[in-house]
Amino acid sequence: IEKLLSQSPKPILIFTGSGVSRVRNYFDICAEICKRVNRPGIFVAPNGSDLDGTLPSHMAWTSFVPIADVLPRVAMVIHHGGIGIVAESLRSG
Repeated sequence: IEKLLSQSPKPILIFTGSGVSRVRNYFDICAEICKRVNRPGIFVAPNGSDLDGTLPSHMAWTSFVPIADVLPRVAMVIHHGGIGIVAESLRSG
């Protein structure tokens, strides 16, 4: 994750909702978006078990990131519409 955060261009941070258990389709769509805009992606999903370890080289998966520390270091956020990530994104600029 740190490698992606410290490279240029800045990555896209992607969140699922905490209640999402099957993330493969959402991940595949987001990975394609990252590829098309030529940016790495950091996919944050509490349950990423259905990603089955086959991540493209421009993508990383983690179950958690310290949001306040990471948001200022990314280009944009793709998320599920939860108020918490909206508020944190606005706070970080």
